[in-house]
Amino acid sequence: MKGIIATFLLFSSLFFNHSLPSSWIIENRFEKGITKIQFTERYGMHSAKIWASCAPNDCFWGIFQIRKVGSQHHFELIRANPDRKFLPVYETIVVKQSHATKRIQVDKHRYNDYYRVREEIDFTNPSRKDKTHTYVFDKK
Repeated sequence: MKGIIATFLLFSSLFFNHSLPSSWIIENRFEKGITKIQFTERYGMHSAKIWASCAPNDCFWGIFQIRKVGSQHHFELIRANPDRKFLPVYETIVVKQSHATKRIQVDKHRYNDYYRVREEIDFTNPSRKDKTHTYVFDKK
């Protein structure tokens, strides 16, 4: 009987984990640039809401559909570099704005619950130099 209950709980938890909406936020209020990203999973679909520093309140960049990076990709990255500390959580998020295209990569530390966000800015004006920013976020 215990085996049947355990099997039922295992399969129901797998089903409900993929069906019910879940949301988590990484936030860093001390940085200029990206200040908060809210990730949501609903029925197997993933999205990210992104905010950046503006005055007097943060600017909302929008909602972006994203894809989660699979565990096979993580295995290959670790096999290539066993000392690698960060692994990608999602595929690169592309934010197109009138003045630039921004590519945002979210990586999670392998052993701790914090995140590194890398923002690459490719300006449309050729006289502006492209930039890269790296931020460290805590999960809220």
